[in-house]
Amino acid sequence: MRIIPCLFGVLFLIVQICKGQNNAKEKDSVYYYLDTAAVPIKDRMIFKDSLDFTTIYSLRCKCNLWGSNIDFERPKSIKSKPISPTELKKINTVSISDLISIVLSKMKDTSQRTSYFIIEPNGKDIEISKVFVMPPRRIHRILDGEAVHINPGEN
Repeated sequence: MRIIPCLFGVLFLIVQICKGQNNAKEKDSVYYYLDTAAVPIKDRMIFKDSLDFTTIYSLRCKCNLWGSNIDFERPKSIKSKPISPTELKKINTVSISDLISIVLSKMKDTSQRTSYFIIEPNGKDIEISKVFVMPPRRIHRILDGEAVHINPGEN
């Protein structure tokens, strides 16, 4: 007789655990329109660097933790998606100052989940790419002309 109430108790706990897994937080999405061709080189704050396996978008503001730049990464395995000008008009993009403040606030509160997207013209097309914010790092010292980066967890 005691087995039946125990089975109902175990079943109740399993149902509660399953419901808890469905309550995942929704992600915020941040979109930034990057048109490097329209901004003179001396006025640019974001620089794009393509490497073998990744593309780095470096926001040169020295406003990150330890006074470093804010870097976004797009692995080459994640392809950009073309969008039409009408789709672009439907997307709420942020200004560069808003982008900086959003990234800094999200770094302080890691419980907030955010997806970042960079929209950029590519010839006559417009492409949208999902990017990831790289962890902050600081330049510790210069050795033979090259910067040595230290991650926040390292001393």
